[in-house]
Amino acid sequence: MRAARALNGSDKAFRFRFVIGAGVKDAAKIASAVIALADNYETVEGADDLSIEYASADLALCAFGVTAYELAAFGVPAVYLGLSPDHALSAEAFAQGGMGLNLGVASEISDTDIAAALQGMMATPARRREMRAAGLATLDGLGAARIAADLGAALKEEGWSLKAAR
Repeated sequence: MRAARALNGSDKAFRFRFVIGAGVKDAAKIASAVIALADNYETVEGADDLSIEYASADLALCAFGVTAYELAAFGVPAVYLGLSPDHALSAEAFAQGGMGLNLGVASEISDTDIAAALQGMMATPARRREMRAAGLATLDGLGAARIAADLGAALKEEGWSLKAAR
């Protein structure tokens, strides 16, 4: 709701989609309230897989966490809000890497600042393209495969094999 209120009155040429997770209390009520605010607001409720949303997004506002990694891997520029000082610090690494804009700790940021940051990003497609490229170049989504390969190689070097482990 906070993001929806902050963006209310933004350029009607943009379509805004708000993801409401399955664990959100009163999700249906919140979705109705969001949609009632503006004609260009839509909600995505209870989705298990957001890959289609990420693939079609031009920009995202998110609480920093796993979602930030997913967005960067899809090349979606993002504006990050940290739910804690630690999250804000981690978000700064993404901002320094050129993948998004870190606004800091959410409780310390005004709705006006959130709206201004998003509107500034919407008005600068070249900046969003640079952020997209940085995300795609930095995160390829293959980290788990590399860890498994490194672990397998380390085990092999130590003389372990799947047969020996059984």
